[in-house]
Amino acid sequence: MERRRFIKSTVISGIALHSFVRAWSKPSSYADMKLAGPKQPVFIYNNWSAYDELSDNKPQTEELAMRELNEVIRLKKLGVQVDYYVMDAFWFDLWGGYRTWHEQHWPNGPDKWLEGCKQNNIKAGMWFSTNLIATQSGRFLEVIDAWKDSLGTDPNIMCLFDGGYLPHMAKTLQIWYDKGVRLFKFDFAYFEAVTPAMKDKFSKDEIFEKNKVAFIKMLADFRKTNPDVLITGYNGFGGSMDNTYTPFEKTPKIDPRWLDVFDTLYCGDPRFSDVPMMNIWRSQDNYSDHQVSAFKAYGMPIRRIDNCAFMIGKTGTCYYRGLHCWKGMLILELARGGWVNVYHGNLELLSEEDGKWFGKVQALYHELQKQDNTVFFGAAPGSGKPYGFYSSHINGGAVCTIVNPSQQMATLGLTINMHPAQAILYTDGGYQPKLEGRNVTLGPEQMVCQRKISPG
Repeated sequence: MERRRFIKSTVISGIALHSFVRAWSKPSSYADMKLAGPKQPVFIYNNWSAYDELSDNKPQTEELAMRELNEVIRLKKLGVQVDYYVMDAFWFDLWGGYRTWHEQHWPNGPDKWLEGCKQNNIKAGMWFSTNLIATQSGRFLEVIDAWKDSLGTDPNIMCLFDGGYLPHMAKTLQIWYDKGVRLFKFDFAYFEAVTPAMKDKFSKDEIFEKNKVAFIKMLADFRKTNPDVLITGYNGFGGSMDNTYTPFEKTPKIDPRWLDVFDTLYCGDPRFSDVPMMNIWRSQDNYSDHQVSAFKAYGMPIRRIDNCAFMIGKTGTCYYRGLHCWKGMLILELARGGWVNVYHGNLELLSEEDGKWFGKVQALYHELQKQDNTVFFGAAPGSGKPYGFYSSHINGGAVCTIVNPSQQMATLGLTINMHPAQAILYTDGGYQPKLEGRNVTLGPEQMVCQRKISPG
């Protein structure tokens, strides 16, 4: 089952800016948003789906986390680039206020993990809930003394503009930065939270806005003090993630102010799309393809969209997929053009041969991502018609990744010139795609990755 089903129903629609607060307001276009964002493509390992405390009962432990660190180190030796290792949810102790680690699962704290990352040139990252403290299973964080005056009228969420919760959070982030953490992942944001003292002083829209402005200012101050941090946003920061219907909604659902403080925003956990398919793993690919296209349609720069699509593993959050169809999943995750490339799950499933292949594919797309010129072409992925991603290099080479999500043979006419010097790098098994000038014919639910050879 999907992780989002275990959390409180998240408010994900954007709210218009209000005249009563002008701080941090920005134009509706994202084109000039340069205050944040990765300086170059980065590659992140996230240990979620190697464990799963929501749709499974597999806990995160020091033993598991260190095992995956050793796997990261092994894969790096095989040529895989990993810049960050993010410790995802539930690393923290129930009464620790994000300052102490789970006493049972991490009896010695995180020092061994932090030092292991440092010694192997890997930057540590940590997950934080923005202001949710409970799931349907109960509280995963208790309200410590410093937070009590921020507890909302809904006792599952904390107010961000009133009380001590947010100031305490700001100091906590600095504590972990000083210990070597360089990536901060924020999830589960609920901007309707309000304390009893403030409930009758402001309208619902004003409360929503005041929470957002308070959180934006906190992140902006933290980034100003620590300019080398990477900050990523997940559930609660905008964008429609529930389906893959078309056409895309015309009204943007992402507040542009988030791109001043977040390097990237994610576009949804991998799940099955609404396009009927025999191959459930290609259906997941289609969901992520569609979501990136939708966030691009909202106006977000492609490089700032985290498609969050690569999950291998043995837990419910990744549908127990193991390594099924992982190569196509990897290619598409890279082909979409985002500059935050996240890999989740049980890395021990990848053999030495797999690791070498992984590294080669990653290296190919890394150079293309740096050009920041990925073009989407064809139909919207949720329409069930063929589409693709095209990226070119300054030296004249290019890679075109094409998908036929339908149940029929399909021919896609390319609007970019891949002829005459071209070669197929990878395709799903079965039908052998045909290249005829600018036309590519694919089998049902097939993907093909083709390369234009540089004249040099």
